[in-house]
Amino acid sequence: MSDLSTGRRGRVVPLGAGTIAVVEIAALAVLATAVPFGPVSIAAITVATLALAVTLLRFRGLPPYRWAALYLRFLRRRPRLAAREAATPLRALLPDLSVHTQVDRAGNRVGVASVEADASFCTMVRIAPAAHPTPDALIRLLREVYERSDIRLSSAQLVVWALPGLPARTGAATPIRVHWLSLRYRPAEAPLAALARGGGQEGSRRAVASAAHRLVSRLAEAGYPATVLDTLELHQELLVAVGADPEVVSGPLAHDGTARHRVTETWRDVSVGRLRQACFVPKDPADAIALLGRCAPEAMFTCTSYTLSRTARGDLVAQARARVGVAAGGLWLSPQRASQSLGVPVVPVDGRQDEHTIATLPLALTP
Repeated sequence: MSDLSTGRRGRVVPLGAGTIAVVEIAALAVLATAVPFGPVSIAAITVATLALAVTLLRFRGLPPYRWAALYLRFLRRRPRLAAREAATPLRALLPDLSVHTQVDRAGNRVGVASVEADASFCTMVRIAPAAHPTPDALIRLLREVYERSDIRLSSAQLVVWALPGLPARTGAATPIRVHWLSLRYRPAEAPLAALARGGGQEGSRRAVASAAHRLVSRLAEAGYPATVLDTLELHQELLVAVGADPEVVSGPLAHDGTARHRVTETWRDVSVGRLRQACFVPKDPADAIALLGRCAPEAMFTCTSYTLSRTARGDLVAQARARVGVAAGGLWLSPQRASQSLGVPVVPVDGRQDEHTIATLPLALTP
């Protein structure tokens, strides 16, 4: 298997072409005004120092200029975010999500989710509750299916959804965990798999359904029974992944008697019904796998994900995320406070909570 590309988050940003250009311009400006040394030299040194600080130093993983751009983008999104309302929390998050049923020759029914803006198709596999797989084993199998050349997948994902369990006799609570694996196929990137199965959307759904059945077979060989979810199961599991509690699902009623739900994003979190949720990434990318399956004891639930995708050059990359949900009415407990008990150092993705919330759903979507 190919090595995953990872980058360490430090205090200094890795030097790209734009960063090198800024460094060179700053250095030339200082050298050009150094002799004779005077007020102009002092001004040049001051401006160069500020430019280098804004470009090179990073805070919570991003340099200052990126934070400024991120905040401006967040302000532009606020009117659209405030108006998002739908019949279910899932629809409020992903209004262009649709789920279709794909039936193969053997009569197996597979739910295939598609997002119109992404022009891709996704299937979802659930590990049997009796199985207790390790994240390492699941990721190895996921990578094996993902790297096959006959059906070139756009992305693949492992999601572990956990909530604190009841204390056992020993006093320690064992979390309850659900494991999902998702495969995403984008025909624009690899059209041959769809064309070989009839082409169009039907061929694309057949291709990703075939990849899901292959993943289930490999899981069974490894001793982890699993099933490919049908349309109804897929929709129900996505609601669970969103963190929609029963009251949220039944929901408030609009004037016409239909249930309406609103998802509200702030700079630091996302509110879904009675829950406040916030997303985080590992402070050290080396902790990506260690983060999987973690459960914050004080939280209502913890959702951890590990997504495989490719860069434009075809390099395999992985991204781990965690989403922590707490009661919206809590006075002192916030998702940020609850995340401190995960056991792995994490940093919040402030200003990007909406896109990272979607990225932690078992749809293998990438921001």
